[in-house]
Formats: sequence, structure tokens, C-alpha cells
Amino acid sequence: MQIGSSHPAVRDVMALQRSQSGADDTRTVAEGLWANQAVLRSDREVPLFLWCPEALRGPEAVELCQALAERASESYQISARTLARLADRDKPDGMLSMVALASWRPSDLSLGSTALVLVADGIEQPGNLGTLVRTMDACGADALILTNGRTKRNNVKVFRASHGTILRIPSVSFESVAMAQRWLDEQGFQVYLADTGGASRYTAVGYARRTAIVMGNERYGIAAEWYRENAAKVFIPMLGEADSLNVSISAAVLLYEARSQLDGWR
Repeated sequence: MQIGSSHPAVRDVMALQRSQSGADDTRTVAEGLWANQAVLRSDREVPLFLWCPEALRGPEAVELCQALAERASESYQISARTLARLADRDKPDGMLSMVALASWRPSDLSLGSTALVLVADGIEQPGNLGTLVRTMDACGADALILTNGRTKRNNVKVFRASHGTILRIPSVSFESVAMAQRWLDEQGFQVYLADTGGASRYTAVGYARRTAIVMGNERYGIAAEWYRENAAKVFIPMLGEADSLNVSISAAVLLYEARSQLDGWR
């Protein structure tokens, strides 16, 4: 069955793409071949799948569409014109899926003795949040903790920047910094703040068996509530004229250093 841009399913996709989904952040949109391959590999529910036969490129795309159409609760064909309205790319390859994101509570997290978590405090740019998630996946971090949230995890740019890893990395949002701190304390985490003032060089620190690294807002840094006596501060030396790194690059440096120590790479 082919549907047009006035169909409720198409309008639902457009609402998600425009971040008009209200308080519901449990669904996102995956566009294109690699994104839908990530969806198919995941165990996540696919409420809706849309595809445009004229835009598919090669047998691999056709097979992927067939598999997702069978898996989705609803699936429809769309015209090239409707695809153009939905696509966020210059040369769309003919497929979009609505995919459910997992809902996690703190009690759902399975944490080992050398758990490594990243706290994203007030991150504004969805591309940065998605890249943080992709970095966490790469270094085997256990969970993402969100405080002072300023971008929704279901933003399509988060999915794209995470390269689909937002589907598998556990994430928990806390209503306040104090609630997140209480949970981290109860779980035996040592908290490290990415900062410069009065901090230790990141390679000079012996990271605790359970480590939480806090990355702050792109403009204003980490919220003041995180600065407690038992929170350690670490910095990355800046040897050129720039005074800082992008938040996701900084997180990669710190996470890999912590991972190397926790897993005994040295």
C-alpha cells in the first residue's frame, strides 16, 4: 500500500524529525541504509517502516526493506515526492523507520566491578550527545547518565551522530544533579569532573574501580552542584593556542584513559 504526505504515519515521522513529540522521547527516526541496518541488528521494536522503491540502490537495499517491512508493526510504500519531504539528505536511499528506544531505570543497569559511566550534564547540541554515545560504545562504557538535559535523546541528529549506538547504550535521566550524585554514591562510583581549575592532569590520576566521568555544557561547563569535596577534577593539557577541545573529543580522551587503567592495558 502506498501512502502520501497527508497520511498520519507520515505526519508522525515528520513530528519526530522536528522534535515535536512532546514528553515522549521513546521513539526516533532512522533514515538510510546504514541506519536501518543498525535498526535491523538491534532488538528494538519498529512501529513503522516507510520505503520508496524508486530510490532503493541495489539488491542489499531491497533485501533490507523486505526484512524491515516484515518486522515493522506497520509498513508502507511512499512516492519519491513524499520521500523528498521526509528525507534529511541530498540523495536519500529510500527508507525510513520509526524505532523504539529502550526506557532504562537505575535499577535496570548491570554494573560490574570496573564499571565506567559517562555523565552528560547539560549537553545542548544533539550531534555532541550522539558522538558521546558512539564514543562510549567504542570504549566499552557501561551507561550514560543524563542531568540538566537540554536535548532529547530521540533527536534524529543524536541517532545519526551515534551511528545507531543509541539503540544499545543504556541511558538514565535524573531529575536533578543531587539524585544522580546519590545514586553514584550508593553504587560506589568515584566522580571525575572534566575541568581545568585546580585539576590533575588526566594521565596522573589513578581511576577508581568504578569510575564516573562528568562532561559539561558546551558553553558553561559543568553545573555547580557537581563540585563536591569528594569529586576529583581532571584536565587535558592544551599545548596550542586553543583553550579547549570539543566535548566529545575530550570525553574520548578521558574515557579511553580510564578504560586503559581499569582493564590493565598498560
